[in-house]
Amino acid sequence: MTGNTLSPADAALRQRITELSVHIPCGRLRGPVSGRWQSCLCEDAPEKWESCDVSREQDLCVICLRATAGGTSRWAWLACADCRKANDAIVRMQDEYGDRPFALTRYSLTNGNGVPAGASPEGAQQRFSWFQAFAEGDLRVYQWCEHEYPRLAGNFDAQADVPLRTWQQQWPPSLEASIDAYGRLLGRSSDSPTADPTGAAVGKRPTAQDDQPPSDLTLRERLTELSVHIRCGRVRGPISGRWQSCPCEDAPEKWPGCDVSHERDLCIVCVRGTAGGTSRWAWLGCETCSAVNSVIGAKTGKGIPLGRHSIMNGYAVRGGAPPELQREQAARLAQFVKDRQDLRKWEADEFRRVAARFSSDADIPLTVWQRELPPSREVSIDAMIRLTWDEGFLREVFT
Repeated sequence: MTGNTLSPADAALRQRITELSVHIPCGRLRGPVSGRWQSCLCEDAPEKWESCDVSREQDLCVICLRATAGGTSRWAWLACADCRKANDAIVRMQDEYGDRPFALTRYSLTNGNGVPAGASPEGAQQRFSWFQAFAEGDLRVYQWCEHEYPRLAGNFDAQADVPLRTWQQQWPPSLEASIDAYGRLLGRSSDSPTADPTGAAVGKRPTAQDDQPPSDLTLRERLTELSVHIRCGRVRGPISGRWQSCPCEDAPEKWPGCDVSHERDLCIVCVRGTAGGTSRWAWLGCETCSAVNSVIGAKTGKGIPLGRHSIMNGYAVRGGAPPELQREQAARLAQFVKDRQDLRKWEADEFRRVAARFSSDADIPLTVWQRELPPSREVSIDAMIRLTWDEGFLREVFT
C-alpha cells in the first residue's frame, strides 16, 4: 500500500465498506481484499500496490459483468472462464459467421497478437491491424459495457456500494448468462437457435431485411434530430438520410462500406463539440480541442492521441525495421494503448459530470446540448488542463 494519509472521505469509506463491493456510479469493485484495500478512481487518493502492474485483484467480467476476472498482472484475463469459452467458440466459427474474436486480456500479447521481430511486411501489417483494434481497448467491448452495465446496475441505488455477493445474487454468473451476453453483444436475436459455446452458433445473424424491433421503431418515430443519449453518452438519430445508432438500441444500425457506423460523435476531450466520422482515419477531438492539442504537441513534443487510428498519432510497427527498432515501436504502441484507454475513461467521467443537469434516460437534441454546453477554446483549454494535470504549464502557454 502507499502508506499515504487518508482523506476524511476515504477513511470513512474504508470504515463503511467491509467487503469487496460494486461501486454503482463507476462500475468498479472496491473494498478489502486479501488483506489490502482495492480502490476505484472515485476515491480521493486511490490505493497503489507496490510491485503490481495493476492495483486490483478482482473486477467484473467485461462480457457478462456478473462473474469476476482480472488480477494484479498485466497478463490477466478481463473476462471470466465462461465468457472465455464463448469467445473460443467465436474463434472456431469465424470463417462461418465472420465475427472477429474479442480481445479479453489486459495485455495484447496474451491475445496472441504481438508483432514478432522479423515478421514479413504483410504479416506485420496484419498483426498491426489487429493491434490497432486492441488499442481502442477493443471498442466493441467498451461500447458493450457502456450498454450492459447500466442495465444491470439499474436494480440498485445510483450512489450505492453493493457487496459483490449481493450483486451476484441478483445477477448470478453462469455459462447460460455468458452465452446470452454474447448473443446480445453480437447483435443477434435472443429468439434465434442457440447452442453451447463448445460447438454450434450462438445465434442467427440478422440481415438487412430483418424487421427492426418495435422499441427501435418507436425510437425512430420519436427522435427527429440527432440527439445525445444521456444513458450512454452517444449521439443517435437521423443524419444524412440514414439512422445513427447508439449501443443501447436493440439492433444498432450498421452502415455498409463504413469503418464506423457513426458520422458524428461528441468530442472525446470536451464532450461539447463534435468530431468523428465513418472512417478509421477520423479525428476524435473537435476542432477547438484539436487546435489546443496541436499547440501542446508543438510545445512538448507529445500531444493527446486524438486520431482514431494509431498511425495518425505517430505510432506504428514497421515490418521491415530492425528487431531493436521493432521492439521500441511495439513499446510505444503499447503506451498508445494505455493512453487511449485513459482517454476513454476521461471521456466517460467528463460526460457524467456535464450531463448531470439532464434526466438520466433523456435524448437531448444536439442543438440543445451545445446551446447549454457550448464548445469554445476556453472550454477546450480547461478540459486539457484537467485531463493532463499540468495547469501551470498550460496556463502559461495559453495566456
